[in-house]
Amino acid sequence: QNVKEFLPQLRGSHCVNLAADDSLKPGYLNAATEVLTRYPQSGMCLAQFVSQDDDGRVSLHRYRLPDRPLHVPPNEAAAALRNSWPHGQAVVRSDALLAAGGLDDRLRWHSDWFAYWVVCLRHGFCYVPIVGSMLRVTSGGYSRGRTQSERAEVARAIVDLLGSPEYRDLRAGFRAGNSLSHLGWVGLVQVLRSEQKKQLLTLDLPLSVIRQNIWRLACRFTPRQVKDSIKQRLATARRSPNRANS
Repeated sequence: QNVKEFLPQLRGSHCVNLAADDSLKPGYLNAATEVLTRYPQSGMCLAQFVSQDDDGRVSLHRYRLPDRPLHVPPNEAAAALRNSWPHGQAVVRSDALLAAGGLDDRLRWHSDWFAYWVVCLRHGFCYVPIVGSMLRVTSGGYSRGRTQSERAEVARAIVDLLGSPEYRDLRAGFRAGNSLSHLGWVGLVQVLRSEQKKQLLTLDLPLSVIRQNIWRLACRFTPRQVKDSIKQRLATARRSPNRANS
């Protein structure tokens, strides 16, 4: 059933969108509640998360943010999340999610990704430096194994939304955050074909997509231990203080 139909019925001030195989870690909701109480204007609270693949291997995903609870205002959200994304297990403010359009059916597996970017860019977000959730990333999952035409359809819907009056104010934020690199080649193609190409395209967008594909190709021939070591080194090297307010 359409999740969008149930959002207006939510009674709580905040909600968490979980898939059937996602789980929250102990302490996450308490930590999120504490920082959101301090910054009630924030659209959501993010945390680190882990993913588990078909083989049961677990990978830690970090944000390049200071190692302390903090608030990031809307005008700094794109820079803080650049080349990353607000994950779907975030604690999000219900009214902000509704104002963002909820979870759009047309965007399918990217519906929460798009809505949460909208929330962050319009309301800012909070962050707690703990592992808040675990999600399964399997080959047969909802966002995996889709045909090229299905992925192109979703990417085209996202680009079309950014060209609509409702979301036109967010083009600069999506551009500054290099958000559309998350869509890969199909997203890049849709941007190049769109009327708002000049407002969305940056040099970093194709370069990021190229790097992603080189990394995936290299991963096919690289032992798991080496890949994990490289990821850890990159995560450590990229973490640096930003202008976020404490």
